[in-house]
Amino acid sequence: MQWNATLLHDLVALQNKKCDPAIVQRVGRTLRAFLKSDDWARQEARLLDAVSREQPVVVTIRSVADELYILPWELLPIGASGQHLGELPSVLVRYERANATTEPESPSPRPEGGRILFAWSAAGGYVPVSEHLSAIKQGAQAGHHSFDPEGDVLQHATCESLQKVLKAANDPGGTPISVLHLLCHGSTEEQKHGLVLNSGDAGEPTIVHADNLGRVLHPYKHMVRLVVIAACNGGNFGKPDNQLWSIAQKLHMMGIEAVIASRFPLSIVGSNRFSKTFYRVLLGGPSSVESAFLAARQELVRDTAQLDWASMQLYACGADGQDHRPIVLRPYRGLLTFQPEHRRFLFGRDAEINEIINDLGSLTKAGAPRFLVIAGESGHGKSSVVLAGAVPRMCEAPGSTWVFKQMRPGTRPLTALDAALSKWSERDRPLLLVVDQFEEVFTQTESKEERDAFVRRLWALAGQADSGVSVIVTLRVDFIGRCGEIPIDDQDTRLDKIAYDEAHRIFVRYMTRPQLEEIISKPAQLVGLTLEPGLARRMLEDIDGEPGALPLLQDTLDILWQHREGRQLTQAAYDKVGCVTGALQRRADAEMKKLDETKKKLARRLLVRLVSTRDDNTAKDTRRQALLEEIRPRHPEDHRRYFDQILGRLVDERLLVSSGEGETTAVEVAHEALIRKWKPLQEWLQTDREKLAQLEKLKSWVKDWKSSETLLSGRRLDEAKYIAKQHSDEVGEDEKALIKKSRSKALNRRILLWLVRVRVALAVAIILILCAFGLVLSVVLDDSRKQRGDLARVLIAMQLKAVNPEAASSFLREVESEKAWRIPGWLATVPICTPKPEGGGTDSNKEDPGGWRCVFSLEAEEQVVVEIEAQPACRASFKQDGPSSEEPSGCMEQVQRKIVEKLWTDIGCFNLKDWRKHLGKKGDAAPDQANPDTSNDACQKLQACLRSSGSKQSHDACFSEYRGEGYTSTPADDWFGDLFEFEASK
Repeated sequence: MQWNATLLHDLVALQNKKCDPAIVQRVGRTLRAFLKSDDWARQEARLLDAVSREQPVVVTIRSVADELYILPWELLPIGASGQHLGELPSVLVRYERANATTEPESPSPRPEGGRILFAWSAAGGYVPVSEHLSAIKQGAQAGHHSFDPEGDVLQHATCESLQKVLKAANDPGGTPISVLHLLCHGSTEEQKHGLVLNSGDAGEPTIVHADNLGRVLHPYKHMVRLVVIAACNGGNFGKPDNQLWSIAQKLHMMGIEAVIASRFPLSIVGSNRFSKTFYRVLLGGPSSVESAFLAARQELVRDTAQLDWASMQLYACGADGQDHRPIVLRPYRGLLTFQPEHRRFLFGRDAEINEIINDLGSLTKAGAPRFLVIAGESGHGKSSVVLAGAVPRMCEAPGSTWVFKQMRPGTRPLTALDAALSKWSERDRPLLLVVDQFEEVFTQTESKEERDAFVRRLWALAGQADSGVSVIVTLRVDFIGRCGEIPIDDQDTRLDKIAYDEAHRIFVRYMTRPQLEEIISKPAQLVGLTLEPGLARRMLEDIDGEPGALPLLQDTLDILWQHREGRQLTQAAYDKVGCVTGALQRRADAEMKKLDETKKKLARRLLVRLVSTRDDNTAKDTRRQALLEEIRPRHPEDHRRYFDQILGRLVDERLLVSSGEGETTAVEVAHEALIRKWKPLQEWLQTDREKLAQLEKLKSWVKDWKSSETLLSGRRLDEAKYIAKQHSDEVGEDEKALIKKSRSKALNRRILLWLVRVRVALAVAIILILCAFGLVLSVVLDDSRKQRGDLARVLIAMQLKAVNPEAASSFLREVESEKAWRIPGWLATVPICTPKPEGGGTDSNKEDPGGWRCVFSLEAEEQVVVEIEAQPACRASFKQDGPSSEEPSGCMEQVQRKIVEKLWTDIGCFNLKDWRKHLGKKGDAAPDQANPDTSNDACQKLQACLRSSGSKQSHDACFSEYRGEGYTSTPADDWFGDLFEFEASK
């Protein structure tokens, strides 16, 4: 190389904002003349051939002659066209110092993630902070990478503050910094090029030279894998005889894996455009540093007025390869479902994704309900196909206006649906609603009414042309049959008809071998990893024909990623983890081995509580989502602390999944493969199955209580008390509250029963006394159910008459026997009839505005005389074998019929809540919708019938209809049947 005055002059001129194009061409010709040789001619031919086929090319500049790094090799003309080397879209120019080596990463392998630290200083003048910050934020957002504008931005950077942040990130407990993006001005003093940062005192500017910055970064070169210097002259070597390195070269020689800097002054516009493209490709691709650098340089090539494209340099060691990845990405999901942000790592399902999009479009065009069922076996990836496949493609398609929301039914599907719809604020845009794990309506939703209402509402939303809602549900194929339980419209159309309709259903089948090969190799390639030869073949052979192997394969791949050696997944690691089938068990076993006996019992308790064990074969041993507060031990305090530690470990190891926050934090098993494949959990479930079933039953009673205030009684209450006693640590506060209230109600009922018995005993004593005085004669009743029931009703009414005449009347009018008037106390208890006063007068208080009058008197020889309305007096004997000559044919039956009709037509109808109230059951509510109270409707129907009846036959017909419609007992009988039978039999 001839270092003459012209070349030196031209190199200085290249740094001007508006450099003469002739100088650019002259420098290029000088570089080509220097390389003129047969060897370069062969290399150039190879390069042009690769470029013509759009193959990537890496040209590395490596030399022991320091002055050659001054030369802008990007300006080298290539081929007959004379196009500059740095302008070629597929050619990367990389710089490397001879004998340079990269500091090995530590720890190795590095954990997932890595922070990007944006440090800036305006000590040397204005710098485009907002533009660079926006570039990093947008790139992080595109790649779903964490970036905190508060914690990851260092303002007015000094050497001291930079060192402090790096030390905190490197200390135990800190989050490592993988990328340092340094924005500032460059400075030149004699032959020294430096960066202008703030000083430690009062923020004054200070020039930081290569050695100074090297001392700051040297202790952290194992952690910081990429440094981007967005400043002028960050890569400037100076004059040919300069003995000092540029800042970029210093960091490169020190061991930083990759350094990007500008050898010339860098325009503000150029730095903004470079940063925006670089981080978008690096994080959003994801791509290597090399690919992102090449894409950003091509963005600068478009600005023909600037030489920023020729100024940017990448320093990296060729021995490290051509695929540097400062940010660590986890390409496999293990047992977790792919979400929209993981769409880059979903492979092998293009056919199913296209089918979902096309079928939904066809339903829309046809005006049919926009309702799709994505069915498949557990572990076939139904949720992932929808969430990470169809949803992103639909939402990101050109011109798309979709709004996407997802939900799971859980225990309260209507509440979950309302929550999802409430987040749909832009109602002018169509909503794509994904209901994931739809089978939860069978396994977790207890209320059939809520389940049916939820599905009907989904169907209605999907069917309304103006609703703007399209619904996609994922459903385990073994639950399709149960869809026949759910009506979706007023025509009694069942959900299974939709689930079996090919227009509304798509099956996600087991993956073929080529598809499985894709999910093994392509995610690794995307993040710059390789698989040791033969590894993929072994994995495919190990899962061949294995049902539900896909989640196990994903789990094994994720474990292999954690045990990778450098950038490779190895067969040695595969053997170590126990291949595919043993990976899940080994990971769970390893976690259990770390626990002492106390913590192991807590872990067992946690895991079995996250499994739903029921008698229904289709819903047996499935995972269940539980609120954290529901399963966390309540005492002692150290158990709560241990529980939180265990839960954190199991979540970190992806055995469990935690979602929500605060009181809504919920936990569930990451995948049902853990339930089916891990032997310790299977053994625990078998041992605890009876206990779990009991706890599930208790929970279902709590749900009934909360929804309809149904308390426990009888054998249910006894069983609940037994469960609470046997498993006191497992029973929650809601269960305890239900048992307490139920016991209180049962105690009150026993007290009432005792009072009734006392009152009945008193009434019997009074009757005996009256009999002794000849006022009431003996009554002989047969042992029929009707007469025993009527006797019980009379006894209860005797106790209620004084405090609630209407309640007493409601019992008396329910008599079924035509001879009920013979029962001692029936006639005397009827509130609308009164004893005839001595002296033959009448009781005017018993004459209502309609002219009703009913008086009775007891006479000798066990005779009763009743005067009712304007009819002749009726005289009859209480004895069944009394003198019939004195009793007009059936007159007392007619009297009883008149009285009963009057009680029915004048006294209002009561529901079960009213009956409870009459009997002292304060606070009890009416039955829930699952057990509707139809007695009120029947009562009103009977009243209307009686008002229109005019004969004994029509009267009897009304009661026959009333008692013939399935009402085998009255509301009072339902609640106090046992009391009636007991007292009547006595």
